[in-house]
Amino acid sequence: MIKTEEKSSYKWVIVIASFFVMVMVNGIIYNVFAVFTIPVTNDLGINRQSFSRAQTLVFIATIFINPFISNLIDKFGLIRLLRVFSV
Repeated sequence: MIKTEEKSSYKWVIVIASFFVMVMVNGIIYNVFAVFTIPVTNDLGINRQSFSRAQTLVFIATIFINPFISNLIDKFGLIRLLRVFSV
């Protein structure tokens, strides 16, 4: 006899909670750069345009790298990749 999975809305609660956590984390990460732009550029002696350009390149690189990282996680597993990349 094949058991069917219960239909539960608890899964959707986890998905929705995870979504809101990611929205908050990404909002904090992406918006905190504005607070530190002037102090960092003054200390490093660079202009704000160069600093903002570097931020933009990091964000764009993240967009293109994430699908490859996702495939690696599916193929090798998260724990194994964390062991390799945390060194």
